[in-house]
Amino acid sequence: MPCYYSKTKLKQLNKQFNIPMARKPPPLPVATAVVCDKIAQDVHKRNSLNEIMKMISAEGQFAIPRSMTRAIMLDNDPIGFQLRYRANLTRKPRVVLTSRGINHEGSADGHEKFSSQALQMGPVGFGIYAFCDKASGRVLHGVVVPNARKATTIGHVYLDLASLRGVIFRQLTVDHSSETGDMYAVHIALRKTFAPDLDDTEWPPFVAIKSTSNITIENLWARWLKTDRRNCQTTIIQGRTNGLFNPLDEIDVNLFQWLWPQIVQQKLNEFIQYWNCHRVRSQKTKAMPSGTTPNDIYEDPESYGYEDLGIPVDIRASSRFVDDEFKAAAEEVYAELGSPELALECGWAIFGDMPSRLHNMLDTYSTY
Repeated sequence: MPCYYSKTKLKQLNKQFNIPMARKPPPLPVATAVVCDKIAQDVHKRNSLNEIMKMISAEGQFAIPRSMTRAIMLDNDPIGFQLRYRANLTRKPRVVLTSRGINHEGSADGHEKFSSQALQMGPVGFGIYAFCDKASGRVLHGVVVPNARKATTIGHVYLDLASLRGVIFRQLTVDHSSETGDMYAVHIALRKTFAPDLDDTEWPPFVAIKSTSNITIENLWARWLKTDRRNCQTTIIQGRTNGLFNPLDEIDVNLFQWLWPQIVQQKLNEFIQYWNCHRVRSQKTKAMPSGTTPNDIYEDPESYGYEDLGIPVDIRASSRFVDDEFKAAAEEVYAELGSPELALECGWAIFGDMPSRLHNMLDTYSTY
């Protein structure tokens, strides 16, 4: 049941928990320092007024009014507004995105702007791979990988996602890249194992489309580009000229591959947290929910007319020989036998000593 508070009670709670409010902004010198700090981190000056405000708000320490933030940005970084201005461009026609529930359709894609070809710093480089839920827009998994174009790597990343969450999408949507082969095989196998009754016609398990049509994940990369990606890339390629990195030195190469993926992963984690908490602007013509955050939609789908269509999976079950009950009983009987050596010549002798005891312990099992 929803819980409603009076304005007086809300004011008391805001005061008790020191909730920042735009109506009571910090002093101008403090607000200027906070806004300028965000401006300084944006090397390419791509973060707009809205993005700066959202990033400050996401940190939970200050709430600075729009008018104050804009005035500070104009006074301290007037050129940023000019650089961000773009004339009308020919855009791809927009289509209405639809989804039948959370975990119905997951969008997956790689990001290769840190590859060796992109950095041009010799043999060093890495990639990023991420998964988004289409209905909510929530990023469910994003990880820096050695090579985002390698099928075995992406297959492992997908298994990590399934293992961490215990749920897979009914449909996985990707582009036509070659790295999705192993992920396709894993997804199909898991779906057939844990949801064998699903009709592939009604619920397609795997769909490959043009990269530009995979809107959910491509929109994520566009936002990542504006907030952190350009800044990360510009900082990394300083190694071309700062005299600290030698691409012919094996130590330097290995140190680069050890250090920078960790730094970018940290920035990616911060971006994912920001993205999942940001409020999507209200859109009356949008078929999916708006005016709220991806986290709110994903955690409470019923309030937005959705249901959870995910398929529960147990990764261990797909790689174990017997169920947990039998395993525990067999290990107990084996211990009672003195844990004899599992030698080839002893196999049938151990086998012959165990069935009678197991039958006494496991009433749920019967002979055929």
